[in-house]
Amino acid sequence: MIKLHYFIAFAGIWALGNGVLHDVFILLQRRPFDRELIRLMIDGHILIFSGILYLLCYNGIREQQTLAYFVTLAVAVFLLGYCALIFKMLPSIVTIVINLAVLVWVIKDYSAGK
Repeated sequence: MIKLHYFIAFAGIWALGNGVLHDVFILLQRRPFDRELIRLMIDGHILIFSGILYLLCYNGIREQQTLAYFVTLAVAVFLLGYCALIFKMLPSIVTIVINLAVLVWVIKDYSAGK
């Protein structure tokens, strides 16, 4: 059976990869430097930052460190909120499912392990 820390790494790679791809495709459009470009770039950077945080929590989750559980929980809640905000423009169903799974699994694993 897959372990939580591997799924956290997968979620981190998913978010990081999607963030980088998002920013690359935005930059390839050669938009003028304006408010819309900045907003779109921030969207990609949110994903990149969240992915990095997930990847930083990988080892802490493996070693069952409390701080890693709380940071992972915060990132999952934040990304679910972000997906809810952009849902009308971009329904990121897979990202929502991944982060819901992380949220439920982290809560379950933390309450069982402590």
